[in-house]
Amino acid sequence: MDLPPLLAWATDLAASHPPPARIVGDDVTVASSAAAAAVAEAAGERVRAVAIVATATATGRRLVATTLIPRGAAVLRVRGPALLSARNAATSAPALAPVVDFCARLTAADEQVTLAVALIHARNVLRRLAHGSGSAAIAAQKHALPSFLPYVAELPADFAHLPLHALALDDDDDVGDGGGGGGGGEGVGARVRRLLDATPLLDAMDAELFNLRLVHTDVLRPAAALFPGVLCANDEGGAGPAVAEGSTLDRQLWHDLIWAYLAVESRAFRLNVDLQATTPTTTTKTTETGPPGAGTSDEDLDDGERTATLATVLVPAADMANHSDRPNLVTLGLEPSDSGAVLVVTAARDVAAGEELTLCYRDRLPNWMLLCHFGFSVPDNPNDCVLVEFDAADGDLDDGGDDDTGDNNQLDDAHLRREILRAACDIPSQFEVRQRRGGDAGDGSGSPLPAGALAYLRLALADGAELSTLTVSNASARLASPLSARNERAALAAARATAVGLLAAYATAAARDEAALQDDAGVPADGLLFHVLTYLVGQKHILAGLIEWCDARAAELPAEEDEVMEEEEE
Repeated sequence: MDLPPLLAWATDLAASHPPPARIVGDDVTVASSAAAAAVAEAAGERVRAVAIVATATATGRRLVATTLIPRGAAVLRVRGPALLSARNAATSAPALAPVVDFCARLTAADEQVTLAVALIHARNVLRRLAHGSGSAAIAAQKHALPSFLPYVAELPADFAHLPLHALALDDDDDVGDGGGGGGGGEGVGARVRRLLDATPLLDAMDAELFNLRLVHTDVLRPAAALFPGVLCANDEGGAGPAVAEGSTLDRQLWHDLIWAYLAVESRAFRLNVDLQATTPTTTTKTTETGPPGAGTSDEDLDDGERTATLATVLVPAADMANHSDRPNLVTLGLEPSDSGAVLVVTAARDVAAGEELTLCYRDRLPNWMLLCHFGFSVPDNPNDCVLVEFDAADGDLDDGGDDDTGDNNQLDDAHLRREILRAACDIPSQFEVRQRRGGDAGDGSGSPLPAGALAYLRLALADGAELSTLTVSNASARLASPLSARNERAALAAARATAVGLLAAYATAAARDEAALQDDAGVPADGLLFHVLTYLVGQKHILAGLIEWCDARAAELPAEEDEVMEEEEE
């Protein structure tokens, strides 16, 4: 497949542009091999170093090198006018400005909602153009069409590979099987929900869906009524009446919102669009690809970059690059130029002809984030983790010790002391449990738990005598190692019980999930259910590893009677 129209909407191809850069439109440049270009131009042809080809999933595409691309060569150059951000969405189409302003007032200028509104408008225009009736008037007003219309035309028709899509449209006839439906008439959305039951990922996506429904009912529905024809059109291609709850137009608006939101969620970059805040030499460090909201933090920036504005931006062509932990492309960020800001994507190493071009969306992404935002999981992902929140209520976990458990005042004092110490040591309540490794994992013993988790449990389970030895100045150092064999045994038992409880809450066991992954008929490889099961297998193996580690550590501790004898001798 040749480069689609989205790369050429600004102007015709410029065959006379010298290599190594071949301009495709005024706003997008694709690298070209100098030697290949010379031969091709002699023959009256064009050869580009990048091709866009379809993937196994009908709606997917990927970037592939067609010639050798040397390290450091600019593979893509995308000028500012081709980028779609919340900042320029309102000016990209005359009809959008009042709608964007209205929605921004209701959503505190939420970038994802603004971009979703822009995509919904463009999709509505495309729908009316394709319908025929009423399209002549639209086509005649080319100046009024969204400038990013060709980009939207090339976006996938749906994002069925994302779990949120299946959950959002669970009961809808338009939802496909997303890569393998369940048996007995169970839809993919219902099966995904059943498999993900009791996982933090399902809770997070349900919260996201709740917010999207509010956007649908409280923002888009009134916006469609105030600005007829901008966000949805009737069956005749016209503006139509106000959107009534439950109507066909309302259902279409919900579908479009899910589609547009997931397009932004899975394809957007986080870029520094405020070039006035930095000098050209620092713009290369303020870019990171990944889900909106997951870009570079202030801690990642130097003093000259802290005032930079990171925005959620849709980038033509570059957003077709798939993720890899070892990418061959790197995004240099927006750079100022004589003709305006330019996003430059270069080769991180020599790239052979036929090799897929990839970006690292973010470093060290666990499977829950990959699945939620991008619709895939990596088997045996070394960066995988389970998010765990220990239910260590101090009053329940205290075993007495020197505390008078009948004295509520003393219990209140102990609880207050723990809270002060937690704050002083900056101990969180949620932790990432990872795969067991042979090396040091925070406490010198290859623990799957971060050091903070053990510190949290040691503090929560400290008895009166142990608690009295902890102060704001020494707590961090003291909690980095066992307070006592009794305390450590209790901490390990609490961690183990948490892991056992999480495993018991899953709808299926790891062995069953692994068997389902081998069933190509029921769960085709690379479909949504395949990646959901891959995510679940990884979670369950991590929890099983935590249980094994807790048992092994507990076995190394002195027996209780030995500990009592040591205390008596002291």
